[in-house]
Amino acid sequence: MPQARGELTKLLFQYQTAARTAPAPAAKVLPFTSYSIGRDPKRQANGTMNNSPLGNKTDPGNPIVPGQLQSIFDLRTIGYLLKLLLGQPVTTGAGPYVHTFPVNLDDRPYALLELAQYDISKFNRTLDAHLNKLAWDVTNNDQNITADFLAGEEIDPIPTVVFDAAPTSVVSFRACSASGVISDGAGSTLGQVVDGKIEINNNMAPLELANGVPGYSIFPVGELMFSGSIKCVFDGASAWELARAGTSTRLKMVSAATIGANTFSLAVDMPYVELMEKTVPKAGRSGLFAELSWKAVTGATLPTVVLTNDVVSY
Repeated sequence: MPQARGELTKLLFQYQTAARTAPAPAAKVLPFTSYSIGRDPKRQANGTMNNSPLGNKTDPGNPIVPGQLQSIFDLRTIGYLLKLLLGQPVTTGAGPYVHTFPVNLDDRPYALLELAQYDISKFNRTLDAHLNKLAWDVTNNDQNITADFLAGEEIDPIPTVVFDAAPTSVVSFRACSASGVISDGAGSTLGQVVDGKIEINNNMAPLELANGVPGYSIFPVGELMFSGSIKCVFDGASAWELARAGTSTRLKMVSAATIGANTFSLAVDMPYVELMEKTVPKAGRSGLFAELSWKAVTGATLPTVVLTNDVVSY
């Protein structure tokens, strides 16, 4: 039997309109570097006494489907993930297109994911995939994302025919740290920022219903959280001083890239952010840095998540 090879796989993606039901094939190909979304069988331990030094075989349980997707930060396909994370964007413009994603507690869209292993004709198909959280580093040289999923079911037995034989692929347009910007959106009150991370988390608490089907059936959104960290040159003022005083600040994090005449970007603009004070490590003979955790907090205006690229719609 041949060994399956990672370089011979593709990840297919398509929005669903009905739970537990695959749509008509019109899939997109998502870039990925690591994929661990799959079935946890949750088999039941059997502690029955059996007059033997060995234990009993486990029994079938109610399988769930969690997992994680890691990918390069592609400023085109990131829109599909943002729609799963936050909902249908409002799109304006005529190229470049500006996609503004909602910030609310509405039910999220969900999708079919299929890890297509063409060399062994195995196609791991997951239905009702919900994106719980999405994270990235604005300043890391290798611009990547991490997406945590919760899904309804993985088709069993594993299909041996691909969901879509002719999925649509796009050329990646990868975010570049040289174009990343972390600021207060208007001035320089944060000082000199050298690093920044962000995570948007739906805090979903999926439930297994007594409805005769395995796995999670509903995916309620919990408290929506924007959080992360920043690292600044320690000057006794700026971001560190804001954290020390407990003063809220605006925080804008922009990931972008320019290729030729095109500049694409993802801007997360949070009007009210709390910076959490931490002790500044005072060691070594070189310059000192302040590393601060942050989270977006309630205020008169909600955060905005705006993606600008050449994709007509999501």
